[in-house]
This record gives sequence, structure tokens and C-alpha cells, in this order.
Amino acid sequence: MDIRMREHIKDYISINLAVNSGKDGDSKKNLYVVKGQLYSIKPKGEKHAFPFSISAANGYVYDCLLSTNSILYKAFVNDENMNRDLVFVILSTSLCASSARVCFISKYTDEVFAVCKNVVNEIVNGTNESNRSGDKVVSLRSDNKEIENEISSLPSHLQDDARLQLGSSRFTVSKSSAARERTEQDLRRIYTACRTSYPESTQQRIDAIMSGAVTDPKKCLRKILSVSTGYTPERISLKLLSKGLNDEVMLREREIKCIIDTIRTAQMRNRSPRILLIGPDGCGKRTIAHKLAELRHKPVVTVPFYSMQSLVDFAGCSSVFENSTPGPFYKKLQATGTTDVTAIMEGIDACAHDDFKNGDPDAGLLGTLNGLYYDTFLEAEFDVSRTYIICTANDETKIKPKIKECFDAIVYLNGYTDEERFIIAKECTIPSILSELPADVSSTIHIDDSSLRYIIGNFCYDSGMTLVESSLNAIVGCLINDSGARLTKELINECLNAENLSVNRIATVHMSRDYFDTESGQIIDKIIAESKSDLNRTGRKSVAEKQLEYLYDIVKKRDSADSEFKFSFDSFIAKVDKSHSGMEDIKLGMARQFNRLARTGKGGNLLLVGPPGQGKTTLSSSAAKAAGLPFFKISCNGVNDPSYFKGTSSAVTMGSCGIITKALGVVGRRGIIVLDEIDKLTASGNAGYSVVSSLLDLLDERRYADTYLDGVRLDLSEIIFIATANYIENIPPEIINRFETVRMRPYSKKVQAQILRDFILPEVCCENKCKGISFTDEAVDFLINNYYFSTGARQIKVFASKIVETVLLTNESAVVTSDDIVRIIGAPTADNHIRKYDYTMPGRVNGLAVSSYTGRGSISIIDCIKTEGTSVFIGMVQGSCLESITVAKAAASTINPECASNNYHIHMGVGEASIAKDGSSGGLALTMAILSCCSGTPVDKECCFTGEVDIFGNVYEVGGVPEKIRAGIDSGCTKIFIPQRNYELLTAEELEEFDAEAEVIAVNKVGDVISRAFPFSVHINKQAS
Repeated sequence: MDIRMREHIKDYISINLAVNSGKDGDSKKNLYVVKGQLYSIKPKGEKHAFPFSISAANGYVYDCLLSTNSILYKAFVNDENMNRDLVFVILSTSLCASSARVCFISKYTDEVFAVCKNVVNEIVNGTNESNRSGDKVVSLRSDNKEIENEISSLPSHLQDDARLQLGSSRFTVSKSSAARERTEQDLRRIYTACRTSYPESTQQRIDAIMSGAVTDPKKCLRKILSVSTGYTPERISLKLLSKGLNDEVMLREREIKCIIDTIRTAQMRNRSPRILLIGPDGCGKRTIAHKLAELRHKPVVTVPFYSMQSLVDFAGCSSVFENSTPGPFYKKLQATGTTDVTAIMEGIDACAHDDFKNGDPDAGLLGTLNGLYYDTFLEAEFDVSRTYIICTANDETKIKPKIKECFDAIVYLNGYTDEERFIIAKECTIPSILSELPADVSSTIHIDDSSLRYIIGNFCYDSGMTLVESSLNAIVGCLINDSGARLTKELINECLNAENLSVNRIATVHMSRDYFDTESGQIIDKIIAESKSDLNRTGRKSVAEKQLEYLYDIVKKRDSADSEFKFSFDSFIAKVDKSHSGMEDIKLGMARQFNRLARTGKGGNLLLVGPPGQGKTTLSSSAAKAAGLPFFKISCNGVNDPSYFKGTSSAVTMGSCGIITKALGVVGRRGIIVLDEIDKLTASGNAGYSVVSSLLDLLDERRYADTYLDGVRLDLSEIIFIATANYIENIPPEIINRFETVRMRPYSKKVQAQILRDFILPEVCCENKCKGISFTDEAVDFLINNYYFSTGARQIKVFASKIVETVLLTNESAVVTSDDIVRIIGAPTADNHIRKYDYTMPGRVNGLAVSSYTGRGSISIIDCIKTEGTSVFIGMVQGSCLESITVAKAAASTINPECASNNYHIHMGVGEASIAKDGSSGGLALTMAILSCCSGTPVDKECCFTGEVDIFGNVYEVGGVPEKIRAGIDSGCTKIFIPQRNYELLTAEELEEFDAEAEVIAVNKVGDVISRAFPFSVHINKQAS
């Protein structure tokens, strides 16, 4: 050994022993000590020197010998005769020994031993230069005598335990009796001899209790002293450890090598390793951890982090609280009586974070990984620096960086492929299961390769071996119960489907991953993993299970659908005609959608516009049945929250998925979804805009992301959306542009009578199981003309049901007459279709209106009377109707300057004064009333008007015009004025029907009306006209 190496070892040992003797600073060549930490010389280019964990208690001095700056390390590396697997040094010194023990396999053994012995002798004799800096030097020889005297005073059965504890400067597991079984007096006496082996804060806590300065009602002293912090040296070979792990866990050679290398490095540094295993469930994390503990022949302590919400769950609660207890980690240590264990901390990524009120569990974990576990209940620290700590996690991103920095190694265990799982199951799992059965039973059970692959591919959705093993156990159980049965796919399906509904739900969703895109598949994997958790932390498990139910309904319904959709136009029309008469345009529009779906596999969007009660929704349902497609109705009436369609966040209590997801659980991959009353959406303000936006995503992309499902995108490519509306004017243009629009004409009285005879009465009689009830033609016409004023057919059935059910109370057969109708329903009520005023007078005009509730048109009698003072508007005029009056005054003033005065009063009435009036369609009628009032010229009583006007007298399009025209005709008007644009939208059939009974006149300006509505001359501003 050369002089440089000899000096290096001498300096190293000297400095270490100086630290152990209480000296806190010195610098010798390659080493320096700062506040109890041993450092190597800073390498060039590095900001900081590398620190080594070194106990100020004693003896672990070889860390620096393995640093890249170590002369001894370089000598080992450059020596070709040195076995590189044995390039490590164990130098152990003891406060109670006068010599150093050196275990060192090399040609330098004798020389190193001699150097170490000389250094120790110098320390003992007080001649070592490292102890000459003025600090008080503790006499080791004197201390040894005092300690030996203290030990000799102990009872004989405790002396060996004390010597073992002091031999390593820590408590060592007793070979004679467990520490927790000793009396408190014995524990106190051992503590007196071994006081320095406890952390300083714990010493202070124990001293305070023993001196009586602190009361100990919950016997914390006994609890603290009952856990030994000593350790016994490792005796297992790393080669045997590697072999044992590889025998236990197949196909993990690379990961196990990383673990063994980490343990080897930790042993070189005379410390216990901290290892983090990251991977999906079933990949072998727990198996590796427990097998490692078994091979070490040490107790195993398992601490689950899944349910931890705060630091209290890990470190315990303060003893001042009633029913408080120590933390779970201490309880496990107390059960073993020592900290010399293998601690397995499971699911450190699943605990709660950032609990500002009760503390963060990560804070307790951080201290433990750094070697000191603090228990809040005991108010004491425990030295766990010699505890093997193995942590497991599924998601690395949920672990704080400061926690990850504490690990010596992070080992990633990727999920197994199906082929790897097949190999493991065939070579390990199946033989293991069969080995537990009697020989005569196991010999009759055979699982062939194809069956095994089928089980793995269809029922084991995870990437580990957990489900493989449970599935194989279930299969073996089925084969045992059904002795002699041959293993077939049918038997496998029957056995595993009956085994566990939740597992099958997970398996079904997992096997249908091709239905979703890649990103959605990853989200589903996360949902599946959370649903399998043993603990319902913050309700996440129950949420994941609910999410899985929705996904299961979707994929299950999708899988049950026919692979091919066929459509026959003739068959479709024949089936629909049985339930709905007429409406040929609607049926044709639906047939186009179905035919495109059959030919291209792509759905479409169809918008049906028409008055209430005309059968838009029922026709859609009948059409779906005729085409052989499932049907789901979504009511849009009053919807103002986008979560109705997209779902709420999964973090919201009592959250739920959107209505679209629920619809897909009914219709599956292909079907009809009806957006009923889409014109009733609340489309104002930010919320309304969001609702519209969510619908646009739905109609455009055909892949819909549900918020409750954490963004899983659902395929809507084969869904046909049929929207229904009463007034297209109330639908945002951007939504209309996404639909093929078909308008439904209002039913005439003749058609309503036909519907009552041919469809409604037979249906009502069938529902009531009677065949002898009929209506005379006179009764049908009487009911339609006097009781039913809507343009649809919904209320007709209400009246018919009431009449039939009343008759059936006394007769099984009867012919219903008009008198029966009056007796059952009551006398007919007055109708707004009949004009109350049949004479002309200035300021009186017939306006046209339509009810947003019934869709029925009616006559509005508008009166304008000149009075003194300012204008007053009565008749519950509100909203845009009130604004229309102001605009009408401006328009009338443009045409006739005499109308500019405010000295006239306007009264607008629609039947009853209690009925609210809104809308801008009365603008033309209001303008004509003001012109008539100001000029003193009456308007022809045979005229009626509808249309919106501006201040220049231009007339614009309004809604519900066919219904208004029908109301004007029914009231006896012969001239009906409507906007030009509305006239252009009337179909040829409608024009032919209306022209047969009245003259429908299209106008662009108010001036187009004056010459035909006023029988007498009126002063007109030529520019305005």
C-alpha cells in the first residue's frame, strides 16, 4: 500500500472518530465535516459536494471510500486482481471497543487493519491530531468503564440485550425476549444504559416523563420504549436475493436487477434502501415487496396510504384529545417490537394532498423516508434509518417531487402483454392452482392453450395477473363442480359471467376499447383502475363505478345492434300510414335520412316545424319503429344549462352524465334521438350561448365528449337527430343550418275531422276495450268546430276520451250525438275566430295572432281612440309588443304627419283583457289602426293584418302565418294581408286551399295596404308609400 493511500485511510478514520467524539468540524484532504454530515471534496464543475448520511453516534465510515474522489476506491477499480462485485469496505468502530474491525477481501487487508488499529489507539490515548482543536475530548476508555458498570448492575436476563444494543449503537432485536414484553422498570433501566441510542428529541421527551416534569396518563413512555430501534446485520447473499425474486416473479429480470443494484449500493453506504415501485395493478409490485421481506427474514409492516386524508391518519392524533391513538405506522412497529423491518407503503399516490387544516400525509412520509418517523400521539421520533422502505404507486404524476427525491431508485413495472400473461399463467399460475388440489382431482382438469388465450383476451381487462388468477380459479371451480365437462367458450362465458357482475362490466368496457379513440381509451383505463380500488377515498371509487355503469350500458347496447342496417321505402311508408295520415313531406324527409344511413352508415339531422299537437314526436316514434331503429326523446323545453347535454363534472356531489350519454345507453350505436321542442331552449345570455354551443358540437363533430365521463368521446356517427319546433324563428340560425328543415302545415277542420274518425276514435275505443261506441258525422263536425280550436290533433283525443269514458259508465254501446257532447263537455265557449264587431269605425282593425301554447290562430281586435293628454296602453301589453306600438306610431307619422301628435289613446284587445300580449307581429295592424284613427277613416271590416313594421313603414316576416290565415278565414275575413316573405314560404297546396276561401295579399310596405284596406281616400306621404 502506498503512502498516499495509507494517509488517506488514516485521515478518514480520524475525522470519523472525531465526529463521534463530539467534534463538529475539520478538514482533511478529500473529506470535510459540516454539522455532523460527512462530505467529499467538490468535483470540478459541481456546485456542491456530495453529502453522505453519517450517524453522529458511531461507526459508518466507508461512504466516502466509494466516492469518485477516494484514493482507495480508485485503487480498487484499477487493480485487475480485485473482484469488482466485492469492491466495498466495511469499517466498523465501537465506543466500547479499543480496536477497529475491518472486513476487507483484498491483498491490502492486513495493512488497512493495521492503519485502522493505530488510529483507534491514538484516539483512545488522546494523541490523535484530529482531537487537538480545543474541544473537549471524551475519554472512550473511561466511558466504556462507566457503561460496563451500568450494564453489570442490570438483572442478568437484561445484560445481553443491553450489550447487543450498544454493540451497534442502536437497539438490536433481542434474542431472549421481545422488548414489548418487558416490564416498564426493565425498560427504564435499559434506557438509562442506552440513552444515547435514541434521537435527541426523543431523549428529551423520555427524560421529561421519567423525571415527572410531564405527566403520562396514556402511558406514552412504555409505548416509546417498547419499540427497539436496533438492527441485525444482513446475512443474505444478493445473488440468493436476486434468484428468489426471479423465481417468484416471472419476466421481471430487468426490474429485479435494478432493485438488487439499489440494495447493493445502499449496503455499501451502510444504510437501508428506499425503493419506489410504479406500475399498474397486478404487475407484481406487492409480490416483489413481500418476497423481498421474506428473503430478508425480517418482519413485514404494511401501511396503506389509500384512505389517508391528512397527517393524522399517518402520524396519529395528539394525546390531549379523547380516544386519540398513535399513528398506524407506530402500531405496526409496536406489533413487531422493532424498526428493523421491511416497511411496505402502498398507494402513496392515492392519499389526499394539501390538507391545510390537519396537515399533509406527505409530510409524515417525507420525514420517514429521511430516517425519522415522528408520532404526534407519543410526541417522539423513531430512528427508521435502518428500515427497508418499499413504496408502491400507480400514477407517478400524483407524487410530489420532494417525495420522489428521497428514493434511491424508482423502478417502473410496465404492464404485461397478453403473450407474457399467457406464459406466466401457463408456467406458473395454473400449476400453482392445481398443486393445491388432490392429485386425483387435478389430473382431470385441463386448460388448453386456446381456452387460456380466450380467457385472457376477453375477461382479463387489466395488464397484470390479478384477474388472470381469479378467472382461472373460477374456471377450475366450475370444472370441479361439473366433473368431466369439456372446457368450451360457452362454459367459460357462463362461468365467468356469473362470477362477478362488476368484473364483467369492467371486462365488457375494456374489450370494447376499439369503440373509443386512443385518448378516450386511456381515460377509461383510469376509470377502471379507480373502480377497482379497495377504498372509496373522497368518493372517487363510487364515482368511477357510476361512470363505468354508463359506459357499460353504451357498449352493451352497441354490441347488441345488428351489424348492418337495411331500409325499404315501400315497407316504411306502409307501416307509418297505419298510424299517421297525410304528412307526406315529413315521411319523405324521414325516409331520406333512413336510406342514407343504410347506404353510407352515416346519420343526419332533420328539423320538423309545425304547430303543437300535429304529431311531430309521435310520428318520429312510429317512423323509428317502422324502420326498426331504437328511439329516445330529449325534451329541450326550458333547458338553459349546457350540463343537461354534456353532464356535470365528476367532482361534483351527486353529479351525473348528460342526457346524450343516457340516450346512447338506450339506442346504442344506431338509432333516432328526438330533440323535442328545440325552439324552447333558453338561448339568451352566456348560459344560453353555452347550450347552443353544446348542441353545435353534438351535431357537427359526431363525437361527443361527456364532462361527467372525464372527457370520454362518444361516437354518434350513426345517430339520426330529429328536432321538433313550433316556431322556427325562435331557433338560432347556426342550429337551423345544421338541419334539413321540413315544415308541417296546420290541419284544416276537414283533416281534423278525418283524424278523429279514422284514428283517434278507434284508438280510444281500443284502449277502453269497447266496440259499440260510435260518433255521428254531425257530432264529429260539432266537436271540431265548437270545442277544438288548435291546429293539431292532441286535444281532440282528450275530448274523445272524456266522451267515450263517460258513455261507458252506463252503456257498452251507444251512438254519440251533438246533444251528448254538450251534456258531457258543456256548452261551447265563445271563440276568437268569430269577430265581435261586425261594423266599421275609425281606429278599429282586425289583427291576427297565434297562441304559443296551442298553436291556434285568432283575431285580435285593435282599437285606437283619440283622447286628451299622453298615450296610455292597456290590455296587458308587454315586451316587444309594447315596442311595436312605438314603432307603429313612428311609421304612421311618416305616412300621415297628423299621427305625430301624442294626443290619442290606443287600446289593444285579444278576447279577454287578462291575456298578456307579446311579439312584434302586430306592427302592421297597429299602424293601420293609428292611421285610421288620425284620419277618421275606418278600415274595411273584411280585412285582417299581420306583419312587423319599421319606422319607415317596411313590412317584415313573422311566424305562424298559416295558422293566422286559417283564423282569418274562419272569422269571415275576405282580405288577408301578410308580408311578402311569408307569402313566398307558403306551399302550393296551402295557397290553393286558402285562395279558395279568401284573398291572401302579399305586401312589402304599409303603402301597399292603404289603397286596398281603406274604402275612402286617406292623405298619404308619397315618399313613405
